Amino acid sequence: MKLLSKIQEIQQQRVLKRLTSVKRSRRLTSMEQVKTIALIFTVGSERQWNVLDEYITRMERSGKQVFAVGYQAKDLQLDYIITHTKCTICHEKDDFNIWNIPKEEVILPFAKRKYDLMLDTTAERTFWSLYMSARIAAKIKVSHCQHDEDGRHKEIYDFEIKNVEAYRVSEFLSESAKCLDMMSGKGIVV
Repeated sequence: MKLLSKIQEIQQQRVLKRLTSVKRSRRLTSMEQVKTIALIFTVGSERQWNVLDEYITRMERSGKQVFAVGYQAKDLQLDYIITHTKCTICHEKDDFNIWNIPKEEVILPFAKRKYDLMLDTTAERTFWSLYMSARIAAKIKVSHCQHDEDGRHKEIYDFEIKNVEAYRVSEFLSESAKCLDMMSGKGIVV
């Protein structure tokens, strides 16, 4: 099993290297100018989903289109329903190939679109969150900062929000909008 895990890791690194080598044009805009948002998340507690669902609803009411993709671990049993119509859930094992990479047919409806803003709301940086973030075409990509980074994220994200305390999705979403508006107002180029 160790050998398969090592081979998977090598293959995943190759895929990430290929995805991050693609040139993309980064363009900073204010939240007011954002029309499409890609939201990456890990399926977790109902409380966390309610925060994301409230954010999605608020953004859609303001005229933005929000598409979400989530990762659900095989041993996670949900006691709530994810009802957003523009949401794709990748189920561990069922929706991944032998290299533990999401199957194309599962993520294509999400990945084929171009977005103004991508928000990676996952609490821990995993291959899945890095892969989805690298795979998505977005003008600006935002994540949160972790202390134990290995550097793989630097080619993927345009900026990161550092949380002072424990990671909270609601704070990340709020701080992302504030930073985007502040930087676009000052003409900062990423």
